[in-house]
Parts: sequence; structure tokens; C-alpha cells
Amino acid sequence: MKSRRRVIVWGPGEVGTAAIAGVLADDRLELVGVKVFSPGKEGRDAGELAGVGPCGVLATRSTEDLLALDADVVLLTCAASAIVGGLDDDVIAMLLSGKNVIATVAYHNVARSNWASAHRPAPAKLQEAAVRGGASLFGAGVHPSYMTERVAMTLAAGLGTVDHVRVVEALDFSAAPADMWGGLEAIGFGGAPESLGDDNMLARFGDMYYADLVANLAFGIRGAGNDDIRTETRLVGRPVAERLQLPQITVEPGCVGALHLTTDAFVGGDLVATNEEVWFLGAPNAFRGEDLPFEGWKQGLIGYTIEVRNSSTRLRSQIEYEILSPVNPVTQMSVRSLIDAIGPVCQAQPGVLIDDVSHQVRLDPRLGAV
Repeated sequence: MKSRRRVIVWGPGEVGTAAIAGVLADDRLELVGVKVFSPGKEGRDAGELAGVGPCGVLATRSTEDLLALDADVVLLTCAASAIVGGLDDDVIAMLLSGKNVIATVAYHNVARSNWASAHRPAPAKLQEAAVRGGASLFGAGVHPSYMTERVAMTLAAGLGTVDHVRVVEALDFSAAPADMWGGLEAIGFGGAPESLGDDNMLARFGDMYYADLVANLAFGIRGAGNDDIRTETRLVGRPVAERLQLPQITVEPGCVGALHLTTDAFVGGDLVATNEEVWFLGAPNAFRGEDLPFEGWKQGLIGYTIEVRNSSTRLRSQIEYEILSPVNPVTQMSVRSLIDAIGPVCQAQPGVLIDDVSHQVRLDPRLGAV
């Protein structure tokens, strides 16, 4: 029997606590440590934090104690704001200690410079730490990663030559936590549409997430390096017609009830990849992008539109998460992306990794040995 992979979960918010539960439920994995930031969580049983009952692993705020553990991989589920608060230093220490790192935040295109780069070590430092430690760093998640670099690029592979890939993520934020991304007002909801600019939090973090994403798509389509890719971002606020009252926010008529962030990647003069984030507050303010292939959303809470085009064909698809239980499907899929990546990342050559959707095959295990 193969030994179980030893796992640390770093930052148990919504995704982190679900990751703890996922690791504890997987016979191939062993939870050995949990990093918390709140004094109220220090010393608590990780299983109880995750709502699955005691497991014997106590959460700690001590980075040094966790780095000293014998672990194969760290599942990094910190808030996005941690990236400008010194998170890279911890990641470098993890890699140097020989621990693989799979992150949901800001490590999807390490090589690209973005607005946060001034607050971060050079990308070469992460690569050097990984190689020296014999470990790997990989950015996982639903979007970026699964829906874009994997699903969209898998569809693109079927066309052969691809001119443009477009992905739209449309989310109803009316039930979002009041402190998500620093608060709904902080990302632009409730203000005047004309007040949205390049200094808006969504626009800035969008450069770190979504410009990195479209640059990955441009690399997959054209093989273009980051220096040969130009990105542009546009943030537009769509006003509400009537006063909107939610527990987290009140939006007056004419103020922003939907945000539309478009990020384009150009190679030379060609537009090769587009990502659109459309976040809205409730069904009356629903907007899911222009020129959609289909209508008839059943719930309309979480949806993705993917379009791949070349000179002769346009392949269009629409994906909707229907919520059938109190469990957030995006959270659960984020956890799956982390756990499913553990084996490949631990087996990979040391260094910074990216998604690979090249055609792969395996032996059919249903046929016996000859």
C-alpha cells in the first residue's frame, strides 16, 4: 500500500475549511498541520474548525512550527490581500523546506509582471526556491485554472488553429459575505458608475488574476511569452433602476448594481483572449455579458460562457451551476482542484508549474495482464 501524502492547509477560510474536510475524507491523504491567522482559532482542532468532528490536528499561527513539519504539500487558501502582505516569503520558505505548494491565489502566471509586482520578490526567487528545495508551485482553482486554462483550452484544442478565446464568468453576489474582497462597496457596488477607475480594488486585483489568466490563454494559443502580450482592462458599472436593499449593502437608483470587468490579451495587433467578470446583485440586476449563445438560465446564480473561434468555426458553450444544497459548488470545485492536483504536483519536476491540457493516454485497467 502506498503511503499517504502528508498535507498542510494554510489559511482556513471558506475554501480552507472545506479543504480540511476534503483531506480528512480522502484515504490517500493525511492532514498534518493547519495554519490560522485568528487568535480565536489557535489551538483548536482542525476537524472541528471544518465542522466534521475532531481529528487530533491542532491549528496554529506559528509559521515556524508548520515549516518544521514533515509534509509533502501545502494547500494555500489565503485571502487575495495576503499576496501584498508578505505571503511570497512564506511560500519561498515552504518551497525551500521541500514542500510542494498548491495555491488558489495569485500563482497562476508567476512569470508575468502585474500591479502587485512592486510589492513582491522577483519571479526568479520562487523558481530558485522550488528548484533548490526539490519542490513545485502550482496555481489551482475554478477560475482562473479549471474553467479557463483547462476547459476553454480543451475546447480550443478541438479546432486546431484558434484565433480567439472568450470566457465570461457571471456571478450573483447578492448573497456574498459582507467582507468579501474587503466589502461590496470596496469593489464598486453602490457607488456612482463614473467613480470606477483604474484604482478600484476589482480593477487592481483583476490585473493580478484575470490579466494573468488571459496571458496564459494567449501563451496556450500562440505560444507568446509575457513580454509579447499586451493586456487591457475595462471596468464598467451598470446602475440599478430601483432602490436595492440587501443585508450587506443598500444601492440607490442610478448607482452600481452590477460590475463588468473585461480583460483582453493582444499578441501584436491581434486580440487573442478575453476574460469577462460580471458580478451582479440579484435577479433584477442580472447581466451575463453581451452576445451570449443561449438563454434560459435555470437559476442564473453561477454561470460561465466559453467561446472559441477561428476563421471557419465558432464553438460556443454555456455552463451553469445549479445549487441543490446549502453547499457552495464553487467552493467544492475549488477544493477538488486542489486535491486532484496533489498527485501530479508532487510527482512533477521541481519548479513553477502551469496547467497542461495536452492529449494524454493511459493503459485500460479493465483489461488484465497478458
